[in-house]
Amino acid sequence: MGVDGTIQALNAAIREVVPAMRDAAKGHPEVAVKVRAVSFSSGAQWHVSQETPVEDFEWRDLSAKGATNLGRAIDLVIDALDTEKMGDRGIGPVFVLVLGSQPTDDWRNSLDKLNRLPWGRKAVRISIAVGQGADRDVLQAFINNPDMEILDVSRMGQLFSFIEWSHPGAAGIVYTVSDYHPIDADPGVPPHQCNVW
Repeated sequence: MGVDGTIQALNAAIREVVPAMRDAAKGHPEVAVKVRAVSFSSGAQWHVSQETPVEDFEWRDLSAKGATNLGRAIDLVIDALDTEKMGDRGIGPVFVLVLGSQPTDDWRNSLDKLNRLPWGRKAVRISIAVGQGADRDVLQAFINNPDMEILDVSRMGQLFSFIEWSHPGAAGIVYTVSDYHPIDADPGVPPHQCNVW
């Protein structure tokens, strides 16, 4: 699958999984499910910057271009996991890494930082491979759980089977980290400065 086919598969899979996300949340009215998303290539930025209730979440397609700065994407998520911002109680966040290539920056250092954070340790982590170019070693390292398997993009709908819905009244946040850029990003502006919302 070429780069264009990979990004088309990713966009289609996310659009298809949104109704499943809503249905899963409806089945657990005691949990307020909110979604954020980070896109990354040559840099990283919030694709969906605000915690968006899943019932209001709409996916805006991404396009493929540039490098694969996974470390920068993880750093953005780390900044959002501050216990002063999130509190210290509730359901751990769910991190979904969608990767169709190999990282081109120092992602290991960022992942180590994430692993040391209280919310980073509590998080459910899911990795999704898009196409043959996805670095499965990176995806497995991100999961940080030998019992969890890497999902293929065609099985993305299964990601809700890994979420534990056990803390009444808590808010769950799904962070989607994807190695692509928003289609409407201005190509003349460095990616970390693009206003994508």
